[in-house]
Amino acid sequence: MRRIIPTLLLCAALAPGLWLRDPPQAVATDERITATLLPIDADAVRLPGMRLLGVWQMGSRNSFFYGFSALLWRPPGQLMAFSDAGYVVRFGDPHASISPTFIGKVGQLSGEAKANRDIEAATRNPDTGQIWIALERSNSISRTNDSLTDWSTVRPRAMRGWPNNEGPEALTRLRDGRFLVLSETRSGSDAWETPGLLFPDDPLKKVRPIGFRFAPPDGFRPVDAATLPDGRVLILLRKLELSLPPGFRSQLVLADPADIRAGQLWPWNPVGRIDHPLPRDNYEALAVTPEADGSVVVWLMSDDNQSVFQRTLLVKLRWQVPPR
Repeated sequence: MRRIIPTLLLCAALAPGLWLRDPPQAVATDERITATLLPIDADAVRLPGMRLLGVWQMGSRNSFFYGFSALLWRPPGQLMAFSDAGYVVRFGDPHASISPTFIGKVGQLSGEAKANRDIEAATRNPDTGQIWIALERSNSISRTNDSLTDWSTVRPRAMRGWPNNEGPEALTRLRDGRFLVLSETRSGSDAWETPGLLFPDDPLKKVRPIGFRFAPPDGFRPVDAATLPDGRVLILLRKLELSLPPGFRSQLVLADPADIRAGQLWPWNPVGRIDHPLPRDNYEALAVTPEADGSVVVWLMSDDNQSVFQRTLLVKLRWQVPPR
């Protein structure tokens, strides 16, 4: 029952036709997007070691501009956002210029079946430009090149028992070439504990992963992860609020892959909650950009689900990463 009630509320929040906004009146070829800076007092943000650089409400007349669940930083200064409808958007830092932009299908993944395009996470090799994405409903991982034209896909055996609609939500390539994947939930369990996998190499090489467990705090669930320059992993967590309409809470935790042990719980340390004066929303996408002074820029992006109660928000924070 503890899981049934939140699930019903989540379904109500995301159900098409119930809270759905009218689609924009535009042709799919319109690639213009807007970024409206929201008036938020940076000094009032309470995130230890972090400084707010901006929050933007993103928009477009393009009918495919919605549902972003994965985010990548692409040098020299471009963000790539992937949607659960199988589309990708490229745009620049709103502090400089969001142009040039691109909105289009993600290669072979934009088929009719939802399982072929439900992108929930993405990661990138900065040396080669290769990109890996995790698809939730098919519990698969695809690899492509920087131009999204050359595709390979694998369905790891260790992920086949993961939930159909709550499977691989977080995927990140570690600095040593290993890959880490977290499921949003665990099949057949009332616990908030979720399964994780640590691949010793590219999952497309069909290598055998180490299985471990991840237990987020207070009913939160992992929705994305990004590798920091020092090798640790920043993890974005989300929690459904039992309200009408249902709302969301988000927070960040920090974990070290060196602490992963087969079959054991992966320990983490709290970073902070995404709370007032930052707007609450369904943050699902996370990216990290290293800075020359040793700090990092943390990017968060929300999935609006085409809901009248949600927005596509982009948050930019500068973080002085704490020492190990």
